[in-house]
Amino acid sequence: MSMDTEIQNWASNKAPVFIIEDDDDKVKLAKAKKLGLVKQLAAGIYTCDISTSIENLVYKNIWKLISLAYGTSIVSRRSALFGGMIVDNTVDITVFSKKKSMKLGRFTIQTLNGPNPLNGDNFFAENIFISSIPRTLVELAVYLADNQKLTIPKKALIESEVHDWLNKNYDADKKSKIQDLNFKAHVLLTENFSIYTKNIRTTEKILNNLLDFEPSVKRKKLTEDDLKFY
Repeated sequence: MSMDTEIQNWASNKAPVFIIEDDDDKVKLAKAKKLGLVKQLAAGIYTCDISTSIENLVYKNIWKLISLAYGTSIVSRRSALFGGMIVDNTVDITVFSKKKSMKLGRFTIQTLNGPNPLNGDNFFAENIFISSIPRTLVELAVYLADNQKLTIPKKALIESEVHDWLNKNYDADKKSKIQDLNFKAHVLLTENFSIYTKNIRTTEKILNNLLDFEPSVKRKKLTEDDLKFY
């Protein structure tokens, strides 16, 4: 078997996205690059699928990419609010390490520094978890408090998304559950997140604003008895 054939076989057996962990693979990677069999997606992350666009590769393998790039992480903020979705071409994650955000084609993996998975966070994919609702609200408040580059319209959008979410999940007869959510979120902020934000008082005010929410009264479905009065 020729060296080129060996490298081609090596490349064809690689996962869609991968990292290099041993010296033998480092040598093969260098040869595969010369043969045009590999392209780099991010620092230390590669693919041998050179025919697929970066955007499609990222979209299909987003959680594997996040796992390789960041290790244990938590889907958070807007991505958690929308159930683990890519929102506006962005995936929001929380990482215990101080690894920075990453741009991959048109997609952005946006990081926030915070604690590892906490009680209430759920397993999502690979070694990735998804934030509990109290944690989601706390980290949105931290993000809004600390990110000075956010425009007023963007802040208003996030607040409206939170209130829309609450409105879909809590109607007027569940005020006590919103009060419980408020309590849990503030405890979480005090016990786990106060060291991660530079503006604890501002964060508390924003969290209060996010949870200053009056559930809408859902319209009662009219019965025949109701209709006889019209």
